Amino acid sequence: RYLLEDGKLNLCLRNMIDYKIQQRKSYLDNTMPAEHLITAGDDFEKGIGTVLRNAWNHVEATQTTDVPALIQHISDVLSFVCSNTGFLNEIVNNGNDVQQ
Repeated sequence: RYLLEDGKLNLCLRNMIDYKIQQRKSYLDNTMPAEHLITAGDDFEKGIGTVLRNAWNHVEATQTTDVPALIQHISDVLSFVCSNTGFLNEIVNNGNDVQQ
């Protein structure tokens, strides 16, 4: 069972958004971090994604979510992947799984 207080849900969302922004910048600058940092980042993304998914199963959590930030994040991620297909190919080819 997951319990997130009002501000913590949006804090988790903003942390995920900031992580993905840094990941995209690293890819575009050709400055991908060391393998252990990539693994740690992947674990962070999966973990925080699981927390958010489980929290959003409850209407109270959905009501307190910063929806404009979430929609902007989804748009940014999808736009980046569509314009940089090598990024997704690199993730899949390196054995990382793509989350649902």
